[in-house]
Amino acid sequence: MKKILTLCIGFAALLSGCSMTRDYGHVEQFDMEAPTAPELRGVGNYQEPKTFKIRASGNINLGKSEKEKLSGITNKMENCSGITNCRDFKREEVKENVDGTYNVTFPIVTASIDLLAKRNWFLWGGSVAVNKGLSADLIIGVNTKHFEAGLSIGAWMYARKFNYSGTEYSCDQFLVWEDFSKHFFADSSTTGGTITYGGFASIYNGPLSFNFSFSVYRPDPAFPTTSGGSIFAKEGNTIANFDMPLVMTEYFTVGYRITDRWEARMGVANTLGEFRGWHWSATGGISYYLK
Repeated sequence: MKKILTLCIGFAALLSGCSMTRDYGHVEQFDMEAPTAPELRGVGNYQEPKTFKIRASGNINLGKSEKEKLSGITNKMENCSGITNCRDFKREEVKENVDGTYNVTFPIVTASIDLLAKRNWFLWGGSVAVNKGLSADLIIGVNTKHFEAGLSIGAWMYARKFNYSGTEYSCDQFLVWEDFSKHFFADSSTTGGTITYGGFASIYNGPLSFNFSFSVYRPDPAFPTTSGGSIFAKEGNTIANFDMPLVMTEYFTVGYRITDRWEARMGVANTLGEFRGWHWSATGGISYYLK
């Protein structure tokens, strides 16, 4: 009689969703492309007050893709009591140190269109650029007779390869017993977007200018929620309780105004960030001022 009663209760619990499978994909490794951030620019010359300029630019970047091992990243098993309270779960078996790698890359060809306006000494404007994707930036700053400086904020949607893997922990809960299991998983993605921050400064005299700028971003990958097709009510998510290390690109260039409308530039770019190495490339291009 007890067995029949237990089976009836179990069947009723199954229909009511009292049985639950909880899955957590715990990220333990990733490999991501980290391209050089878009270049920011001011005017690079003195601009008369109450005027605006439209500038079209094309650039070439020559650098070798390099791997950068990341350290100090930990991914703790938090906010997942459905697993940590499961029988046979052993916290000491969870790998919390994440093996991360950035593949620093340099897009060969980039292009941009900039709109720069000035009132008194105050400079502002915006730009749209193609740089392994599409970016848009807003800038504010000052422009004087021989010096300019400013800050920017922007959005960047770009293509990049991103692979990650780890362990999926499962806890099948049904009445008084539990079934704990774990297995390896891997996934990949090829799109991305992020917010960029930066600044620029230039000194100039006549047709010659010396320019510095930097752009900073933090890769923001998507870790999709796990899903299941079981008849049980199933909850799950991918645990990635860590931030991707920051990436910063510095540009050092020399510009020369060939005419009022044409300008040539050349220099170097350096990609660095919350990792040990510096990664250099050559950069150069030409700009045409439509107005």
